[in-house]
Amino acid sequence: MILCLLNFSQELVLQTLRIKYINQASIRHIFSLLEFVIIIQIFKSLLNGKSKEIINILVIAFLSAIVTYYLIKGSDQKKILPDILQNGFLILFVAYSLVNIVRQENLRIFYSVFFWIATGTLFYFVIAILLDIIDACCPQFNHPITTDKMLLLNIANLARYFFYTLATLLYNNKP
Repeated sequence: MILCLLNFSQELVLQTLRIKYINQASIRHIFSLLEFVIIIQIFKSLLNGKSKEIINILVIAFLSAIVTYYLIKGSDQKKILPDILQNGFLILFVAYSLVNIVRQENLRIFYSVFFWIATGTLFYFVIAILLDIIDACCPQFNHPITTDKMLLLNIANLARYFFYTLATLLYNNKP
């Protein structure tokens, strides 16, 4: 629910500030980092001992590097590399968590809230990273956010919310 509210508030802020001359890339970066932290906190609860400590160190180092990068280069720029690194880290972490969920839940995997949240998160961020890689690799497509890219991201976001809705419907409904 927190993730959905965060994404809703991001779109609300972007739509209300669209009229003014405020760079939307800065707002997207701020909300992206908040979403990153929330997703890490959600799936960190599945880890134990050493792996939780390692993730804490990696997240602190990664956030420090990204914030420093944005402070030096300016947060209003649309750079593909930090987005690819951030989304790649999330994909690897959520995939690792998903493997742990499958190991723990076995046949009851479809009743696990974390499974559906992980599936929706992976679906969205894999699409997002593929679109970022296309932007980075193909200079003929390398222009500001296009309608096609936004359409694909919105469809991926809709699918993500579908999986999140399944997670809420299955919460406390284990047979």
